[in-house]
Amino acid sequence: MDSGTHADTVSLQQSRSARRMTRGDSGDCTTMSIDLQPANPLSGTNADLPSTDPASLERLKRFGGGKLLGDMISLFISAAPERIGAARAALEAHDAGAIEMALHSLKSSSAQLGALQMQRLSEQGERLAHSGSLSGVDRIVQDLEEEFPRVQIWLERARNVEAT
Repeated sequence: MDSGTHADTVSLQQSRSARRMTRGDSGDCTTMSIDLQPANPLSGTNADLPSTDPASLERLKRFGGGKLLGDMISLFISAAPERIGAARAALEAHDAGAIEMALHSLKSSSAQLGALQMQRLSEQGERLAHSGSLSGVDRIVQDLEEEFPRVQIWLERARNVEAT
C-alpha cells in the first residue's frame, strides 16, 4: 500500500469497523476495513470507547430538523426504560427470545441517537440471547440500567439546547 499520500477520506462508522478509502497507483479506490471491537465483546473492556456520539445528534438534526431530533429524544427517553424492563422481565422468565427482541430494539434506537455504550451493551446481550445463553445477560441488563440515566441527562441537555 502507498505511504498514505493518496488517502482521500477516512471515516469512522458506528458499526464495528472503520473504513479507509485510498487511491492506488492505478487510480482505483480500494477499501480497507479495520475491526474496532474485540472478537469476543465480553472479553475486552469498553472503558476507552466513547459512551456517546454528539455527531449522531447532529446528523439527525441535519436530516429532519430540530423538531424531529427533539421528538426522537423524547421517544427514546420514554421507550428505553420499557425495553430494559422487558429484557429484565424476560431474563427472570428465562425467555431468550424475548430478551433478544427487547435488546435488538434498544440497540437500534441507541445507535440512532449516539448512545454508543448502550448500543454496545444491547448488542452483547442480544448476541448472547440469540445463542441461547443467558449467562452474563443479567450483568449486561444491570449495566444498561446504570447507563440509561447518564444517557438520559445527555440527551435532555441536547434537547434543551436545541429548544433554545
